[in-house]
Amino acid sequence: MRKALTIMSVLLLCANLPLWLRIQPVKAVGTVYIKPDGSVDPPGTPIQKTGDNYLFTGDISASIIVQKSNIVLDGAGHLLQGSGIEDGIDLSGLADVTVKNVVIKTFDYGIYVFSSSRITISGNTIMNNNGGIWLKESTDNLVNGNRIKENYLDGIYIWSSSNNTISQNNVEDNPYGISPYYCSDDRIFHNNFVNNTDSVNPNEPADVWDDGYPSGGNYWSDYIGIDLKRGSTQNEAGSDGIGDTVYFVDPANNDRFPLMKPYAGPHDIGITWFSMSKTIVGQGYSLPASVKIVNYGEQLESFNLAIKANSTTIQTMPVTLTGRNSTAVSLLCPTSGLAKGSYSVSAYATPVPSETDTLDNTRSGGYVFVSIAGDVNADKKVDLKDVFAVGKAYGSRLGDPRYDPNLDINSDRIIDLKDYFIVCKNYGQSW
Repeated sequence: MRKALTIMSVLLLCANLPLWLRIQPVKAVGTVYIKPDGSVDPPGTPIQKTGDNYLFTGDISASIIVQKSNIVLDGAGHLLQGSGIEDGIDLSGLADVTVKNVVIKTFDYGIYVFSSSRITISGNTIMNNNGGIWLKESTDNLVNGNRIKENYLDGIYIWSSSNNTISQNNVEDNPYGISPYYCSDDRIFHNNFVNNTDSVNPNEPADVWDDGYPSGGNYWSDYIGIDLKRGSTQNEAGSDGIGDTVYFVDPANNDRFPLMKPYAGPHDIGITWFSMSKTIVGQGYSLPASVKIVNYGEQLESFNLAIKANSTTIQTMPVTLTGRNSTAVSLLCPTSGLAKGSYSVSAYATPVPSETDTLDNTRSGGYVFVSIAGDVNADKKVDLKDVFAVGKAYGSRLGDPRYDPNLDINSDRIIDLKDYFIVCKNYGQSW
C-alpha cells in the first residue's frame, strides 16, 4: 500500500513541485542483480567482485537488486542514479549485508529493506529520491552515518520493524525526517534532524528516542528548549549541551535528552559565548574578558583557551572540563604587546583529540580600540573631554547606572582617584 501511494503521489503532485525538488529522469539501463551465486548481472556492470566484497568502479544508472546475503556493497563514492520509479538498492529476504559509500539519487526509495536482518547502511548520501531509506518488517539492522537530504517524502521510513538502531545520520530538508509506523524497540539517537518540514511523523511506536544520560538523544532543529541545567534529571547548575526539557515526539514517546547542537561525535567542546567588558582600553592595561565553554562529550577533556587580538595571542590558560559540563572563565588580558589601533578579539579553544566539529571552538567578541591610557572616547588624544567623562562617572562601581567600563581604566570595577590620576598624567598626549 505504501508503495502504491508513493508512486501515485509523485504522479499527481510532481507538476506542483519546486524545480529543485522535481525528479529529473535519466535514461534507464535496466536492473543490476547480485545473484544468489555471487555473480553480477549484467557482466559489464562497473562493480568489481573480490570474495564477498563488491566495489563500484564507476557510476551506475540502474537499480540494484541484491539476492545474496553476507556481502559488502561499497560504492566508493560513486553515483547510483535511477528514473524515479524503481528502488535504488533492494535488500529483501537477506541477512548480514553492508551498503556503504554510495551516492543514491532519483529513485522511488533510495534503499529498500524488506524482511531482512543485520543489514548495515552506513556512510551513504541519499538525496533527491521520493524517499530515503525504507525499513519494512525488518529487525536488528543498523542505519548509521548517512546523509539523507532533499527527498520528496520521508528521510527514513520504518514500517512494522523492531530492534533497529538509527544513529549518527544527518537527515535534512525532507518533508518528514523520520516516520516509524507500527514499530517497537527501535533505538533512535545521535541523529541530526535539520530543516525538515516535520522532524518526525510517528504512529505512536514504542521506540527509544535517546541513548540515556549523559550520551543524549537527537538534535532537532525545531527544538525550542534552553540549556541552563545539567544532570540526568536536568536539575543541577550548569549547561551540559542537553536541553532542560524533553522533545515531544508523540503522546507515547519523548526524546528525554535532546541535543542543543548537531551531534559531532563523543569528543566535542565549544565556546557558547565570549564577551569583553570594554571596547576601549589603555595601552598596557588589562582587557577583561569572559568565556563560557561546554564539553558536549562524555569524557574528561583538557585543552588550552587562548584570547587573540587579530592573530596575536594575548592570554592563554589551561582548562580541564568533565564530560557533559560547562565552565565560565574570566580573564584579564594584557595589552602591553599591542600597538595602538583597532583589533578584532576572539576566544579559541584548542581542539581535543578526535574532535571533528571545530567551528564552535572559535568565537568572536567584537572589536577593541587600544589607545593612550586615559583616551576614554577613542579620539586618539587625552583632553578635557576625557577628564570630564571620568569626573562625571567618579565614584561609580560595577552595577551602578553611571558606571562605564571604558572609564574604569585600571579595570578594578570602580571609577576613582586611580583612574582620574591616569587621565591627568597623560593629559595632552596624542598619536
